[in-house]
Amino acid sequence: MLAHPVYGNAGEIPVGGRGKLGRTPWNTRLDLHADYPWKFTENVRLKFIADFFNVTNTRRVRQYQEFRELSLGVENVDFLNPRNFYAPFSMRLGMRLEF
Repeated sequence: MLAHPVYGNAGEIPVGGRGKLGRTPWNTRLDLHADYPWKFTENVRLKFIADFFNVTNTRRVRQYQEFRELSLGVENVDFLNPRNFYAPFSMRLGMRLEF
């Protein structure tokens, strides 16, 4: 995408039409959730919770730098380089008291 000739904003004009440079690769992610309730009384229970994100730990590109110019006439040296990646494996543990 080129800068707008009047405003000078980067990414205003698509060159060759949208999608000309292709698409990012197809990605999958595996997230898991587990919980275990522990009853104290009829109405009170404690729930142990575990969430696992990106279990396979895939670090693929999420977004590429798509602006060819930073401003009018100034080329972007990072054009088509990776901009964002999917987050690596992480997990969240917790407890919830329900009454």
